[in-house]
Amino acid sequence: MGTVLKGHGVGKGIAEGEALVTGELVSNDNLSSGTYHEKGHEIDGVEVKGKVLVFPTGKGGSFVAHSLMGAKMGGVAPVAMVYDRVDSRIVDSTLLAGIPSVHSTEKSVVKSIKTGDRVRVDSDKGIVEIL
Repeated sequence: MGTVLKGHGVGKGIAEGEALVTGELVSNDNLSSGTYHEKGHEIDGVEVKGKVLVFPTGKGGSFVAHSLMGAKMGGVAPVAMVYDRVDSRIVDSTLLAGIPSVHSTEKSVVKSIKTGDRVRVDSDKGIVEIL
């Protein structure tokens, strides 16, 4: 068993995948194609499809839930999302899209997880495990 971070799970489900970590805020509006698109963002142009997206918290407008749902329906969404600070837009989006997520862990996920780490997210238990 690797490092386990306990936080607050959103929705139901368990997902595992390679972590993609950014220290910058993330908007679901920029996830609909399976590649993150935001000019000047450190992960602009990086594929998020099938990844565990790790970030500080969300940003964006009221359309974010639809964008993530579209990405999920199109098979290009992250498998899970893990973030340091709760954001109602991200919570709503992941619930509607059925994407496991965990937020507000006892240690910063952005500081604890590195891009490329294998991560398991259990939103039922509110656990993020670095494998």
